[in-house]
Amino acid sequence: MRWAYPPTVELRVIAEARYDGTPNCQPELSDYIDLSPLGHSDRGQIREMAVTITADPQLGPDERRSQARKALTYMARQFGFLDAAEDMF
Repeated sequence: MRWAYPPTVELRVIAEARYDGTPNCQPELSDYIDLSPLGHSDRGQIREMAVTITADPQLGPDERRSQARKALTYMARQFGFLDAAEDMF
């Protein structure tokens, strides 16, 4: 197939508003998601994480899972979770 642009999928996780309605309080992802299995981040408060995967949309299920694990590991490491590994996902 010929594509106008490379096929991509983006995963973006954002903590936009506090779930308890606390005014003037910036939420963190850890308020919503348990990030402890990834270890400690050297970035402090994380409010957003994102990663983009560029791949052939006709991948088989095993290759899709492999690409997703690699992308999640890359994202975690880019946001300071240096102990993140593919077998965590």
